[in-house]
Amino acid sequence: MENLKTVDISINNVIDISPLYSCKSLEAIDISANPIPKNQIEKFSKKILVHAFNLGNQEPNINCEFQKEINKRRINYLIHFTPTINLYSILEQGKIMSRAKLEGLDIEQFDVLDYAQFTDTVRYDDKNYINLSISSPNTFLFSKFRERTKNDITINWCVLKIDPKHIYEKGTKFSVTNAASNAAKAIGITGDLEKFKMLFADRINIPHGVRGRIKSEFPTNIQAEVLVKNNIPVDSIIEVCFESQESLAAAKAALYEFDTSKFVVDKEIFSPNRSL
Repeated sequence: MENLKTVDISINNVIDISPLYSCKSLEAIDISANPIPKNQIEKFSKKILVHAFNLGNQEPNINCEFQKEINKRRINYLIHFTPTINLYSILEQGKIMSRAKLEGLDIEQFDVLDYAQFTDTVRYDDKNYINLSISSPNTFLFSKFRERTKNDITINWCVLKIDPKHIYEKGTKFSVTNAASNAAKAIGITGDLEKFKMLFADRINIPHGVRGRIKSEFPTNIQAEVLVKNNIPVDSIIEVCFESQESLAAAKAALYEFDTSKFVVDKEIFSPNRSL
């Protein structure tokens, strides 16, 4: 990336220029001009902010490093599964919210852990985070949740595909397996690039930590987590997936007052094939 130290970034001459969600190169911009003409910057992106360029040094933009890994592994989405009954409050509030946010606003959502008892701990103890997985649901937990609620006709499930940009959002953390487990805590739950890469390591010192023949977009351990802080706006939802036409139709009917254009049937996402 070109050195931007000498650029006049006065508000009257340039727009904000940091690739918050993209890593488009500015190589073609003529930085000999001072200030950079606004029209040259606008050719590349209208959504860039000055501070993320880390003016004054040549360290690579960390968002770009994350994006390179995302692109290399062909990660198209993060995953969050939830009972369909929770879609109403998600759409009404305009965001998926952490448990702490929900409790702070006194918003009631169905929590399967209040009804299905597990012998092991399955929830990260910091309520400020939303638990996501990469490219597929945590089928170990998802199958248990579905099995233990199968006789309750009021509970159906949907899978939300989330924009992977939240991988490098400020405050996001990574866990090589279920974040509530002792194994994850022993390794550490942090938000750095190296920890993200560790999710895909050939061998991790945890149960089921050998990668084997797994597609590049899937983490080594099926329970690996991306923990996003506080909330995720509905604009970041790529699709809301249902297992059948019947469940899709029922959800659309129940949520007729909201935009349901992203609601789709995707049976495969409920039990994806991780193997090569």
